[in-house]
Amino acid sequence: VIEPPIKLIPGGGGLNSAVVIGGLQHRSGKGTIALHSLVGDDSFADGVRALLKNSHVQFFSPRIPSSIKTGSCICLSGGEEGKTDRGFLTYRGAMAHFARKHLDLEQILKASHVHVAGYYNFPKMWPGLKEILPKLRRHNITVSLNPQWDASGEWKYIQDLSDTHTHTHT
Repeated sequence: VIEPPIKLIPGGGGLNSAVVIGGLQHRSGKGTIALHSLVGDDSFADGVRALLKNSHVQFFSPRIPSSIKTGSCICLSGGEEGKTDRGFLTYRGAMAHFARKHLDLEQILKASHVHVAGYYNFPKMWPGLKEILPKLRRHNITVSLNPQWDASGEWKYIQDLSDTHTHTHT
């Protein structure tokens, strides 16, 4: 039995980071933040856009075919008192299609820092990210990476990134 209310809220590592930093920067009057991602044309995307707008985050998300929906995740948590466990049910949706062609590199190169969140959630971006990292370095843009969890358990391709960026830490 589930006690009400069950809440539907936008989230994810990149979105959560952008929202928090956007709010802090807005209050301080210093800097701007942008999120480059991919969402569908649906109510989940409407919620993401509204949250980002209210949090003063610029959102770069090109139009995609209407058949592709925004990704979603259900987080199940619980356990005995003092012991908690979590499990995730994930539909990648648009993020399964997120690739280099969806990025506005001109905008990204205006940044002082780029945070890559959820690396293992967008495998079509992996080759593009390997291409972009040296460009960021040449523009003196710092980079941080949160790979999230590799559901395959193989942890492939992430080593390729350290070959392109001498100070990549995971």
